[in-house]
Amino acid sequence: MPQHLISVDEVVAMLETIGAAKETIRRFRQQADGVLAVRPSLGDEHVIVSSFYGAHTGDPGVNLEVGAARLQMSVQHAKKIGLDLIAGAEAAISERASHVLLDLRELRQGTRGTSWGS
Repeated sequence: MPQHLISVDEVVAMLETIGAAKETIRRFRQQADGVLAVRPSLGDEHVIVSSFYGAHTGDPGVNLEVGAARLQMSVQHAKKIGLDLIAGAEAAISERASHVLLDLRELRQGTRGTSWGS
């Protein structure tokens, strides 16, 4: 079963959506920062992609190195991963834009529980 990863900002947005207290959100961010600070890094600054040709099978393939992790995969799988990376990057950009729009809307309309009219 594939594992779906979500960002801390996405979790915070969900907590805000359900009306979690600001202190709860602050404590969650603090805990997440602590966990991420001690989590071993994959060394994302070290990414190498190369192609190969299988000597025994005759099939082309792709090598992917991220930090110390090394993978070999079919061309089709590598294309899917590449498209998934692009989709993830685009989603992150649009998520950032949605946060900016939400901030602007709150400035214009007031924050939760605050009314600018009457």
